[in-house]
Amino acid sequence: MKIRRVLCFILSLVLMFSVITACASSSKESKEESKEESKEESKEESKEGAKEVDDSKEDAKKDDSDKEVAESQVPKIGIIIWGTTDALGRNSTMMVEKLVKQAGGEVVIDTSATSPETQIQAAENLISAGCNGILIVNYSDQMLPKLSQICEENEVYWGLTWRRIINDEIREEVIKSKYFVGYTAEDEIEISERLARSLAESGAKEVAVVSSNVGDTTHDMRNEGFDNICAETDMERVTEYRGGRSAPEVMEAVEKFLTGFPNLDAIFMTGGTNSQLEGALAALDKHDKRGEIPIAVIDFIDADLMKEYLEDGTIFNIAGGHYVDPIYTASLVVNAIEGNPLSDVHEEITLEFIDFSGVEDAIDYYKYVENDEDGIYAYTEEELGQMIKSINPEFTIEELKQIALDYSIEDVMERHGVK
Repeated sequence: MKIRRVLCFILSLVLMFSVITACASSSKESKEESKEESKEESKEESKEGAKEVDDSKEDAKKDDSDKEVAESQVPKIGIIIWGTTDALGRNSTMMVEKLVKQAGGEVVIDTSATSPETQIQAAENLISAGCNGILIVNYSDQMLPKLSQICEENEVYWGLTWRRIINDEIREEVIKSKYFVGYTAEDEIEISERLARSLAESGAKEVAVVSSNVGDTTHDMRNEGFDNICAETDMERVTEYRGGRSAPEVMEAVEKFLTGFPNLDAIFMTGGTNSQLEGALAALDKHDKRGEIPIAVIDFIDADLMKEYLEDGTIFNIAGGHYVDPIYTASLVVNAIEGNPLSDVHEEITLEFIDFSGVEDAIDYYKYVENDEDGIYAYTEEELGQMIKSINPEFTIEELKQIALDYSIEDVMERHGVK
């Protein structure tokens, strides 16, 4: 009996140790499996993490690429101008087209605007058509804040040509926008003084003035220059017309001058574009006064007419040559669009008018500076391309300003190898 009890006890111990050993083995296997699972999970997580990093790098590359595209666009320049049928409008827009073409871009021209209000509409239409840059010959300062707002909202770079901002309050508001690149203009007061002085020195006493609407800053300054000389001499502004610029409107105004002021000595015109000069001459012809009442005018006309009018005394003195102005503003706009701005502030580019009172000056000008017949102009296509940083990386704002300052008949002849 005792032996049976001892055997049972021994058997129980054996069974107990077997269970314990099995549990230990199971625990060990569980730990090994846990380690293996942990390793696999770690590997998978590492792979996923690496994939996320790679995806992040790809997204970053894509963002950088998108940013580069956004900062370097193909220029599509909208030009808001009175017209392109006259010499100034035609050749100035043509030169901008040549410059923009060098950058692989295009130009859209709007000649429909006849007031500050319609110029705003023209800008909106050009932007809707995909323009990312605008050049404008604005009719007043007052419309500029609205134009600036439109361009700011649409991220469109813009600048003025033949205009500067006279109103200090408006100027301070507009120049805050990073999309306003600046303007190009001559010294309007100085050139008017120069032409007016030549009239006074010729003996003119009673002079009628033909000009654009009050509020057009360029013409306001030209009127100021004329009045400065009247204050210094015994020449007098006896009457004036400030209004529409079409030939019929100017013709009607000049006819009133001729009938109302029989002792009129001369006519001073602050602008001859858009058929204004033709309107004045039509009135003089009608009253048989051409050559008897000479005209001093700003804005060059077609070559053949210029020579004829200087020879027969129709024009006493004339200033112009400023068909190049939009080139400089266009350079500012195009470089900004391409992501290579010439300046981080708005720029004021100035140059001098070319003026002459003799046929010899006109011959040189129309042979070497603005020769439509032979296609010879102030700047070659290669020279225009050098005003774009994507073509000429070393180009600076100082160089652009110097190019404008140097502009003259002599400058063009020297650059193009004419002795």
